[in-house]
Amino acid sequence: AQADAAGVLPTGWRLTQDVLARLLRPATDSGLPALERLALTADTLNFYGTVTLDTGESKAQLAINTPAFYGWGNAGDEVRLVTDTLVWNGVRSGLGTNDSPYASADPVATVPGGPGSGTGHLVLDVNTMIFGYDAHARAQSQTALDRVALGFADVTIDAAQAVTANNKGSLSVGLTRDASGTLQGGALDIRTPLLTGASGSTMRYAAGGDIHVALPEGATAGRTNEVQDLGASLAFSGRKVTLDTAIALPTGKLDVQGTGDIVFGANAAIDLSGRHVTFYDVSRDSWGGALTATSTGGSIAQQAGSTIDVSAAASDAGSIQASALADGATVQWNGTLRGSGGQGFAQGSFIEQVGALDNAGFAALNTQLNDTGFTALRGFRIAHGDLAVGDGVRANRIAIVLDDGSLTVNGRLDASGRGPGSIALTASGDLTLSASSVLDVHA
Repeated sequence: AQADAAGVLPTGWRLTQDVLARLLRPATDSGLPALERLALTADTLNFYGTVTLDTGESKAQLAINTPAFYGWGNAGDEVRLVTDTLVWNGVRSGLGTNDSPYASADPVATVPGGPGSGTGHLVLDVNTMIFGYDAHARAQSQTALDRVALGFADVTIDAAQAVTANNKGSLSVGLTRDASGTLQGGALDIRTPLLTGASGSTMRYAAGGDIHVALPEGATAGRTNEVQDLGASLAFSGRKVTLDTAIALPTGKLDVQGTGDIVFGANAAIDLSGRHVTFYDVSRDSWGGALTATSTGGSIAQQAGSTIDVSAAASDAGSIQASALADGATVQWNGTLRGSGGQGFAQGSFIEQVGALDNAGFAALNTQLNDTGFTALRGFRIAHGDLAVGDGVRANRIAIVLDDGSLTVNGRLDASGRGPGSIALTASGDLTLSASSVLDVHA
């Protein structure tokens, strides 16, 4: 009523709790079987004030096909969707032909003071959250389908079992979004014991504010080794990004970008490792995946108790790349790293670009990398400060770059291996090889 009086209520179908209940239970005495799936499609879903839509005891899968959730409410308003399994997909346009390729349909544009200008809260309270297609939809993989939630100070996904994606897509969360598409404000909070993706899927989560992915209080983390879908990719882009739950992407990719700090919390179990898979009567082992973490204005920290695994039991190991080049930024690996490859296969690769790293920290990090299998490639770029390197750097390819400092080698850089190795040393200041230095690249 307030929205109508304010002149910001567009034409369209009004979904209330009573209407939802009638859709889920069209008749109680007809003898019809229970509804298995309810699909709603709209160019936008606008939520006014405080709203609760609850499918109750129904086990029907709720599939919502819309490029946008828009909120119109104040800071005390909450929109809550409660259901067992929620599937949220964007809407495609085009015919999928050369003349009319598929594209992600744009949502209705927001207007000042209208839907999408609110400051309330959105909660998706589910057992399983699926971004992508429901089982009965005709999927396409030609283009990613985008989703946006605007007019909410924060969006919370409470998924008691898992959050997953099964195709190409994205979710963007913002209080507002300017004409250039840049998100302004809006936090994304995902609480689930397992975050994953179907084979070959790609999903990007973006927020104008912080992103926090965590294990629900009192819950047990998902068993990542039971996930066998290969090659999924997840990306996160926000202000401060915290990952603090189980993430399973076997032979997959995880890309984390933050303008502030990036934190892998104590509950983080980042599993990008390879799997032993069987295709009919043929068994093969897949390779380790890739983790990339980039902070443009903060530091990167892996907390004690967490695990990052890019290993492969009988194939090539994967890679870890971390970049935090802001003044005074640090990268800390206080948890467990796993980067071993199979016998006769490539071992793990590790690249770190950091604002500052002292001699003791450099030595300790290399000891850790030696012990955890990252011996295929090891690259370091340090933005500020001098560095003295002793023994302990061991990888078939070694690169050390100092943007603003001098480099001294006092020990053995070991790039030996089954094939000839390589060593590249660069410093803006002095580059000194002391009498005790050894550069070993023999096969």
